[in-house]
Amino acid sequence: MQMEESLMGRRLYARNRLQAYVGVLVLLAFVVLLVSDLYFSRGRETAHADRELQTLGHMLQRHVLDTVGRIDVALSAVASDYPRWASLPAGEANRQLAIWLQRIPDSQSLRIADADGRFIFDAGGVPPTATVADRPYRLRLKSDPAAGLVLSEPIFARVTHNWVITLSRRLEVAEGVFVGHVQAAINARQFGQLFRRVLGEELDFVAILDADMRLIATHHGDQAKLGQPLVLPALSAFLARGDAEGAQLAVLPDDGVERRFVFRRVGNLPLVIVVGRASSDILAQWRIKAGVYALCLSLLLIALLALLRVWSRNYRQAWRLAAEMEAAYRDSEQRARTLLDSIPDPAWLRDCNGRFLAVNEAYLPLCGKAREQVVGFLLEDVWSSRQAAIFRYQDYEVLTAGGRVEVAGKLRHADGSERYYEYVRSPLRDARGETIGVAGFARDVTERKAAEERVRYLAEFDALTGLPNLSQLPAHLVRLLASRPASYPALLCLDLDHFKNINDSLGHSIGDRVLQALAARIREVLAADDLLVRQGGDELIILAADRGGVSALAQMAQQLLEVASLPVCIEDRELRLSISVGMALCPHDGKDIETLLKNADAALHGAKAAGRNAYRFFEPEMNAKAADRVDLDTRLRKAFEAGELRLHYQPQYDLASGQLIGVEALLRWFDPAEGWISPARFIPLAEETGLIRQIGAWVLRESCRQAQLFDFPGKSLVVAVNLSAVQLASPGIVDLVALVLQETGLAPACLELEITESMLMEDAEVAVETLAAFRCMGVRLAIDDFGTGYSSLAYLKRLPLDKIKIDRSFVSELTEAGGRDAAIVQAIIAMARKLGLKVIAEGVEERLQADLLRAFGCDEAQGYFYARPLAPDQLPALLPAAPQNSGPVFAVPGEKTGVGEREKAAKKTGQDSVLSL
Repeated sequence: MQMEESLMGRRLYARNRLQAYVGVLVLLAFVVLLVSDLYFSRGRETAHADRELQTLGHMLQRHVLDTVGRIDVALSAVASDYPRWASLPAGEANRQLAIWLQRIPDSQSLRIADADGRFIFDAGGVPPTATVADRPYRLRLKSDPAAGLVLSEPIFARVTHNWVITLSRRLEVAEGVFVGHVQAAINARQFGQLFRRVLGEELDFVAILDADMRLIATHHGDQAKLGQPLVLPALSAFLARGDAEGAQLAVLPDDGVERRFVFRRVGNLPLVIVVGRASSDILAQWRIKAGVYALCLSLLLIALLALLRVWSRNYRQAWRLAAEMEAAYRDSEQRARTLLDSIPDPAWLRDCNGRFLAVNEAYLPLCGKAREQVVGFLLEDVWSSRQAAIFRYQDYEVLTAGGRVEVAGKLRHADGSERYYEYVRSPLRDARGETIGVAGFARDVTERKAAEERVRYLAEFDALTGLPNLSQLPAHLVRLLASRPASYPALLCLDLDHFKNINDSLGHSIGDRVLQALAARIREVLAADDLLVRQGGDELIILAADRGGVSALAQMAQQLLEVASLPVCIEDRELRLSISVGMALCPHDGKDIETLLKNADAALHGAKAAGRNAYRFFEPEMNAKAADRVDLDTRLRKAFEAGELRLHYQPQYDLASGQLIGVEALLRWFDPAEGWISPARFIPLAEETGLIRQIGAWVLRESCRQAQLFDFPGKSLVVAVNLSAVQLASPGIVDLVALVLQETGLAPACLELEITESMLMEDAEVAVETLAAFRCMGVRLAIDDFGTGYSSLAYLKRLPLDKIKIDRSFVSELTEAGGRDAAIVQAIIAMARKLGLKVIAEGVEERLQADLLRAFGCDEAQGYFYARPLAPDQLPALLPAAPQNSGPVFAVPGEKTGVGEREKAAKKTGQDSVLSL
């Protein structure tokens, strides 16, 4: 009996010792697993915090750049037109400043100061008496003509008595003499409100500093520290290196709190955004997790030590303690389960055959089963066959590699929902080091994955149209060439003609919907292998697969023109659009996207130069033309700023009496290097670049001013001025004309505005309203180049017109035998008579043309038969020499009919084109 008891004791001891080994092995596996998880999760928390800080810093940078950009638009507009502001009455100037201030709600003030730093105009109505003569930003503006936009240091405003940062631009006259500055001010509290609106309470430190580390604005709006330097050595090192952005762990001396900081420069502005978050906040969840892990390990360790103490007793007592040891073992199993359940993420243990040894409470909702239905069962009993096969393969990778393996992927829960998990698996080994299974846990990263996908989408797609952006072009070109090595893809640049007019007249929301409609139309006609992307603004790019030759590509381009020309109906408005297309072929015109884009853009400019609503293939000489355009634009801007543009006047005569009745203002430019430059070259370029607004305003003002100086006793001459399409679409054109008439004192009846048919049809409803406003103020209105456009007679009868101008193309062939131009001219005159309109013919070069026009009933005429365009001081000589229907005035010497072959050739080439503004 005693021997049996001894044998039983030995067996119990051996069995318990094996259980002890397994317990130690499990404990060690969990220790390794938990320590590894803590180590890597700490790094992930820190990296995640850095990404969040960088994203928030980028958001703030964009908001600050947008705020400063909107204010600078107002400052630039005032500065570019300052000579006019200087001539305004104080009340009018303050009113117009108030209008600008309403457009920049981020600014609390908008003022103009003179050269001595005294305020002369204020959007508030009454300029303050305080002076800014000693402010550093004002001294810089005065001393540096190229200062551009100047941001001040944080200052305590003498007028509003609060902390502000001012934005200023230099004011100067045409000779470059400093005459003052225009400034706006942003309240430091407004930046604080911006921080709270954009970021909420996510951060405990947000600030904007200037280049000298002085505090401009903070998250909590602490006014006492504004304007004071921020003591942060890490930021000083960042500024010294000149980096655009950076991240650093640092301690603020003010409160001694360790924080993760991200520094980001605000574009080219002397501003730095600093965002920070306390390390304790970043690692708060990690510390809780570490505490839970430590507690669980402590409990397991205590239990294991207790078991070892019992197991170390003499094996002769093992049979008497077997019941107690079994109870202790069961207790340790329960504690192990408690440890697993304390882990917030799903965790499990499986043996090498895929049988579950243990799972925690967080694992059970994934499979939708109770613990009793999981522990002891195989993977195929718990999961679907497809998911079980995936898990078995992942376990196999861990067992084969013999080390930690991390993977990520989607998992469909038992309730049908899908979540994205990161899995960490490690081998489970016994005391002899042999692998007995796999231990793992999973972390739900669905929200983080969605954020990453959103960031990736925004980096590769256009937010407005949903089209890919330029970043996808190179890869698509590689795919096209790889799928069909002998193919010849093509790159097409598409630009919406006169899109700026739509934005200016109807608003950007309508413009955005127009772009969306155009993109949808173009997508419908493309092939499956074609890629349509948005480059920005109103320009789209198509990377088209091989169409089988140039003729097929031409057909495709023509189809695009036809699709774009279909009417677009938006908010009860029917808009008619057109596009211009430039094409470059691969590899003939370039083997990479950058070269193809450059050459297709050159072809696009060729299509625009051809009158728009056209397509062009790239030709090598287009690059030279593009360089010429850039050079011509630079010279034109310099000539305008230097006051080198001049006005000449084409006399206009009454056909019945032969008396001088008016003049047409014509823009002329003499370049010192090239000589006289045709308006046909530089006026379309000015319209394309937007410079036409400033030039057009100058032509209007100068024409009215000079008309007051014409010395014609007893005569009241009418000066005719052409409006460009860009000017007519501008919302402020009516106010500009009224202001010019008020400044110059010219009677409204002495001003005649000429508008082309094509300009009226771009948005006929808006054009009718604008012309009606001109008519109300007494200004005369005329349609220029009548008969060459495509206007509707239904709109023509609604327009408040005074005169129709017959285009020179009909007049030049008027005397040709068998021609139809005479019938067209007679029809135009008859129609004008019915509508009560006068008719003027341009381009009259021969006596016979004048006689025929008089016989047809035409009222007025102009052309080289009467006089060529003259400088203002030459006009008074016309009065005593006015023609009596018998011959030319100011004819070129040696010419019989007022215009010789040399002048005819020049007119055909546009060298002396009668183009005006």
